[in-house]
Amino acid sequence: MLAAAGIAGVILLAVPLLIMAGNDRDGRPDDHATAAADSRELLDGQEAQQPPGVYVAEPPKDDAPAGSPKDEEGDGEEDGKKTEDGRKEGKGDGEASPDGSGPVADASPQAGSRSKEEQDTAEAPARRSERKADETVTVATARIVSADTGKCLTASSRGVGAELVIQPCGVSAGAQIWSFHDTDRTLRIGEDLCMGLDGGAVEKETAVLLQRCDGSSGQKFKINGTEDLVSLKAGDKCVDVWWGKEANGTPVKLWPCTGTANQTWRRG
Repeated sequence: MLAAAGIAGVILLAVPLLIMAGNDRDGRPDDHATAAADSRELLDGQEAQQPPGVYVAEPPKDDAPAGSPKDEEGDGEEDGKKTEDGRKEGKGDGEASPDGSGPVADASPQAGSRSKEEQDTAEAPARRSERKADETVTVATARIVSADTGKCLTASSRGVGAELVIQPCGVSAGAQIWSFHDTDRTLRIGEDLCMGLDGGAVEKETAVLLQRCDGSSGQKFKINGTEDLVSLKAGDKCVDVWWGKEANGTPVKLWPCTGTANQTWRRG
């Protein structure tokens, strides 16, 4: 009986509470709806104020104040690292400009960065020396001996216009010693007297004379592989002992190359 009385008492107390809860849901607006309406009113009126004590700023994790020596030191290390990386990547390693806007370009020339003009100027003396050395090497001095008679090609005198003839070798050394200049293909007695074609003509029987060296094509000759003394201007004509004669003083003339002994010469 006591248990039944207790249960009845609990039921009697719970019924009014349930009735009150239902009245609250039916009679009062929903808390969420009220909060949303309040938020819209705050945004529309631009007069919202933060309820005191609702938002609390989070304290800084680092107690050191902004701009402290520690921060400045850290920034410096980072900047230094960037500067070093920039140099490695070729982004510039000059000193800072006075206004701090960027690195100052290094105006001094780097080693090995000479201009082509400077290099050419520096190398010019060496090239001139090489040319002089080449000229010295390519000049050979010798007599020119006829294979037919064994006599030497001789200038009848040391003057300009002297006729070239054959004479026994050693009779007049000053008029028989020829220098072979491979650079310009001239045959010279002394420095400025050259073998040349009379008047620069290329017809057969043209006289071969001693001339002042002037670089003309009529003064260019060579001894070819068969030892013919060939005029480069005439092309197919050789210095020929006239009529194959052996007498001293026989002149030489220009004649078509035939390979005969009176057109064959050797250095002696």
